[in-house]
Amino acid sequence: MRFEVFCPTQIIFGEGVFSRVGEEVAHFGKRCLVVCGQRFAKEEGLIDKVFESFQTWEIKGEIFHGVEPNPGITTVEKGRRVCKEFKPDSILALGGGSVIDAAKAIALLYSRGGKLEDYFVPHVVKEEVIPIIAIPTTAGTGSEVTQFSVITCGNRKKVIMGYSIIPRTAILDPYLTLTLPPEITVASGMDAFSHAIEALWAKKSNPLIKPLAMEAIKLIFHNLPLAFSQGENLIAREKLLYASLLAGISINSAGTTLVHAMGYPLTTLYDLPHGIANAILLPYVMEFNFPAIRGFLAQLSEWLGESFHTAQRLKAWEGIQAVVYLADLLGIPYSLERIGVKEEEIRNLTEIAWEAQRNIQNNPRETKMEDIEEIYRRAWQGQLGEEVYIE
Repeated sequence: MRFEVFCPTQIIFGEGVFSRVGEEVAHFGKRCLVVCGQRFAKEEGLIDKVFESFQTWEIKGEIFHGVEPNPGITTVEKGRRVCKEFKPDSILALGGGSVIDAAKAIALLYSRGGKLEDYFVPHVVKEEVIPIIAIPTTAGTGSEVTQFSVITCGNRKKVIMGYSIIPRTAILDPYLTLTLPPEITVASGMDAFSHAIEALWAKKSNPLIKPLAMEAIKLIFHNLPLAFSQGENLIAREKLLYASLLAGISINSAGTTLVHAMGYPLTTLYDLPHGIANAILLPYVMEFNFPAIRGFLAQLSEWLGESFHTAQRLKAWEGIQAVVYLADLLGIPYSLERIGVKEEEIRNLTEIAWEAQRNIQNNPRETKMEDIEEIYRRAWQGQLGEEVYIE
């Protein structure tokens, strides 16, 4: 029962709490840089609402917009330049995980100087940075409560890690997720699903976060199909946002594992959404980890038993079947060949994935490079064991 958990974020959750943005930002000063994506925040009128709230609280705001999915170093450098000119007291991230990750990296560079490459893992950021306020508009990454910022460098995903880049305040309003298109709903939801599962089996998992991850798994399994098919189902959206938060708190302590290590190159090389990459790989990594997680898989099938029916008694293999069932329900392809990966490219994927040793060393089963290559090959073929074979 020895473990460490650090979650310093003030969490404000519920319908309509977005209206408190000016009040919360005002705690950190009178000048705020708003970081957002390319279209969503502006088109949905969220930027206007932020600045209306700023005006009420006499806050001067500046916008840095155009953060792309999987933001790169160039974007972060541009954000730092805007900060140098504007000199904000805080940074508000309004968007999905990419926006929040970019805001963390911008805050770090503006506060500490140097090159972004200096801060990538294995370096751990300990120095204080300008306060970050995060308002997620997707239900998936949990970045609003984590110590991680993932930045794309060419065909590599690089991670910045440290408690000082965890947002000081997270404002989670399910209304902001109501208009997400189905494909983003699924990708972000499956990202959170993977977070929760990996947090449970990770070597760094602990008794405090396990109930949170378990609850996230159940909520996503029951509500993601509803949000996918009934986009404006506010109850399902609220539960997904809550599940994403729980999963984020979980990985902040437990970290992620082999699924993420193998999913990163699929995103950088094939422009595959991160959550979809994880979703395709998850059953195959579960199968590989089976000898080390039998008990967890049996529990998983029990947790999901009310929704997932099989002809046989619930058992460990059915935990994997449940994940396959969910992916199929959401229209997620079950093989890498279907997304355009060529068989001859598997070795390159393996070599890139092998570089993510932080994730691999956290996997519950010892993993060699040849194991990763074999998992990719099985995922390319769509070939799981007989008990979970996908027709």
